[in-house]
Amino acid sequence: MKAITIWQPWANLLPLDIKQYETRSWETSYRGPIAIHAAARPVQKVLKECFPKDEDKAMLFAAIHKYLKEYRTAREVLDLLSNFPTGSVVAVANLVGCQKIIAPFGDRPQCFGNTPFIRLANGDTYTPDDVELALGDWTPGRYAWEFSDMKAITPIQAKGKQGLWEWEGGGLNV
Repeated sequence: MKAITIWQPWANLLPLDIKQYETRSWETSYRGPIAIHAAARPVQKVLKECFPKDEDKAMLFAAIHKYLKEYRTAREVLDLLSNFPTGSVVAVANLVGCQKIIAPFGDRPQCFGNTPFIRLANGDTYTPDDVELALGDWTPGRYAWEFSDMKAITPIQAKGKQGLWEWEGGGLNV
């Protein structure tokens, strides 16, 4: 089965149905079953690199919080995210699309209130909401990977790779 390695917490936010698209700098023509592998990089390190300012983290937590209502504080959300497994396949899905992001907008794509969009294969457009904006890099020229039938699985340890790679474990069906 093909696999893609994604940093946490993004990898687990896909099967939680909080994140709908994975944004990448490259496209793929592959369509079909795919394993979602959580990179070994610790969540705390990822959040520090991707959201260096407290106000950036606050926007991320606010966006996620509307889906995780049982967690009342940013600390509780951070604890949840920090406990997501790393170095493991955490979900399986079908990769059904890879759409180019085409709308120009400011120099801070993660900032709320901007309206980038992608053109879908059928000619329609998709405008990411605040959650998608906080959880991806929607810079024009990048690609939004679209999944269907996303299912969380019991984490299976695996060493990830860059790009699409073959995962031999599990024999799981989507």
